Amino acid sequence: TLSASQKAALSSQQIQAINTAAVSIGTLPAEQRTNLTDQQISNIGTRYSDLRYVPDNKIQVLSSAQIAAIPNTDWFNTLSASQKAALSSQQIQAINTAAVSIGTLPAEQRTNLTDQQISDINTRYSDYRYVPTDKITILSPAQISSIPNVDWFNTLSNAQVQTFTQTQVLSIPASYYNSIKSRLTSEQKAWRP
Repeated sequence: TLSASQKAALSSQQIQAINTAAVSIGTLPAEQRTNLTDQQISNIGTRYSDLRYVPDNKIQVLSSAQIAAIPNTDWFNTLSASQKAALSSQQIQAINTAAVSIGTLPAEQRTNLTDQQISDINTRYSDYRYVPTDKITILSPAQISSIPNVDWFNTLSNAQVQTFTQTQVLSIPASYYNSIKSRLTSEQKAWRP
């Protein structure tokens, strides 16, 4: 085991000789990680615990498989804001939204989510407020009906609500429909007198 001072003394060439498939890049000082090659980043494989140590300028090297391996929101949140901001649209589309909250993404990146990723949110209604307005119609009747109360429903913006389809409007739970119907357009209200 190398000491911290020994690791800090490693040359770029020595850093680039490390087998990252076997050695965590988290054991290196941050300034040394900038010397890692693209191949070394790829060699991390699906060891998602190391992704938080990938330098911002190497985030684009991560494959879709590496991003998809992130098992939950807690692990996704080990990525810094700058690392998340560096994710490409293809990488965003590899996020397993059944397990990772889309609320952890910057708003501008949520526009890169696929229809399937919106569907994969399932009934995690706390994430519906983060669905881009132009994708809100992807939410299924089951998803809309899973919103448990007016408080959670009101986390949706007026723009989102006023984009609801007829099927979605009809799926709003009756237990609080009268409390939220003022947020609907005239056309939407006509679908459910």
